[in-house]
Amino acid sequence: MLSRGGRYGVVRGARKDTKDPSPLKVKEVCVNGRRYIVSHNDEQAERDRADGEIIVAALREHLKRSDTPLVGVAFGLLVRLCEAKVARASQNRAENEK
Repeated sequence: MLSRGGRYGVVRGARKDTKDPSPLKVKEVCVNGRRYIVSHNDEQAERDRADGEIIVAALREHLKRSDTPLVGVAFGLLVRLCEAKVARASQNRAENEK
């Protein structure tokens, strides 16, 4: 749904002051007769991207120290890091930000 065509309309532009509301863009998307309103906050998207990179880097480092190179336990979870999926997610995120 997020990759559906359509332009975002700007509800609130970039902040001029730190106390200003967050910037917000929205678009309407119809899927199978249902109407959805999709919102995007550039500031939050950047924070999420940075957090994701930190998490992936931590998992890579943890998996390097693991007995099995592809599977490890991190944060109490069994983890398998798929580099192809990480690359695809990064590419999709870049395309959605256009």
